[in-house]
Amino acid sequence: MDQRKTKIIIMKTLNIQIPEGYEVDKEKSNFNTGLVWYKEIEKEYPNHLHKTKHFRNYTMLGSTVNLSSSDRVIAFTALMELVELRDAWNDIDGGREFDKRGERYEIKHNNGNFVKYFSNRRSSVLEFHNQSTRNLFLETFKDLLETAKELL
Repeated sequence: MDQRKTKIIIMKTLNIQIPEGYEVDKEKSNFNTGLVWYKEIEKEYPNHLHKTKHFRNYTMLGSTVNLSSSDRVIAFTALMELVELRDAWNDIDGGREFDKRGERYEIKHNNGNFVKYFSNRRSSVLEFHNQSTRNLFLETFKDLLETAKELL
């Protein structure tokens, strides 16, 4: 009597439900062992704003930019001016550079109001070396801040 070993493979069909927004990662998955990995489906965004219907060309400071409205042009112009003013005021108080974990006195926009904020790390575009400079900047440029508030 011939005694041979026989390997029996039982194949089962397994249905898996892939979460929405994901696809099977064929590189990481091993279908022989039943190990299936998922990866997020890459979304496609427009490469150029001018190709979307919501944007138009505006000339701003001699350059053509693509923005959603003329109000945005005004807000960006105000923000650019605020950043330049911030740099000039910080130059007087200790320079534009901050210690990595140094104190920062910031102006943030929250629910329609400007908030005076303190931090030990970079978290705002409008940061200053000391509290009194931040407070004076807020009072001096309140109108300009209002114009740029949607961007802050």
